[in-house]
Amino acid sequence: MSAWSHKWPLLLASAALLLSDGIHLVPRLLLLLVLLGVCIAGGLSVLRQRAARSAQGAPRASRYPAPIRAGTPQEQWASHRAALYARGDALRARAMAGAEPATLVVFEQVDLPELHAVFGALAAQRLAAGFERKLKVLAGEEGLAVRTGPTCWAVLLPSYGGDGALAAVKETLGTGMAVEADAEDDELLLVPRIALLTLHDATTTMRMVYQELCEQITALHAHEMRRAAYLRRERESHS
Repeated sequence: MSAWSHKWPLLLASAALLLSDGIHLVPRLLLLLVLLGVCIAGGLSVLRQRAARSAQGAPRASRYPAPIRAGTPQEQWASHRAALYARGDALRARAMAGAEPATLVVFEQVDLPELHAVFGALAAQRLAAGFERKLKVLAGEEGLAVRTGPTCWAVLLPSYGGDGALAAVKETLGTGMAVEADAEDDELLLVPRIALLTLHDATTTMRMVYQELCEQITALHAHEMRRAAYLRRERESHS
């Protein structure tokens, strides 16, 4: 029973007096004001109780971006990038103030589209989900791991320099950093391309750091493709 429920007998009795012909106009107006005051006070009490219950049941704030249930993948990835930039800039400011450094690691699964094309969407989704679970383990309680694009993930590692971050990546993913994917009777291994940078420059935003690492990976992959094409032509010319 709420604190408001016990006022009903009082209100009913007061209303009966208000409607009685034996009460003069001035007392009737005073009684009407009292009734209005009691109603307002009761309503405010109910609102305060509901607000208190809502506050008690409110979920704990998370460092991860809230999921966009009706959004497109592009909107979800944009939300993840925004969370990455905000969290990264905060860690960069802490590092500049003398705290331990933080490192951003960007992963690009460049072979994921080919896996999707050859083995289907389910195989690609399973690999992406398994890879993301491993990255969340890598990030731990203090870090942040988010998918930022169709083939791209980013992990923020607080209190890690470059060497420590790379060691943590190899410990979590294995020395070869290969990720397994099951496709019917085949067991596939995909190796992500990675780039990392320790946050230390006060003039460089997290957005700029992230974009720089993505560009490094793109340039490295393009170099690998040119080299593979060159070696293929060499083999064909000698066959």
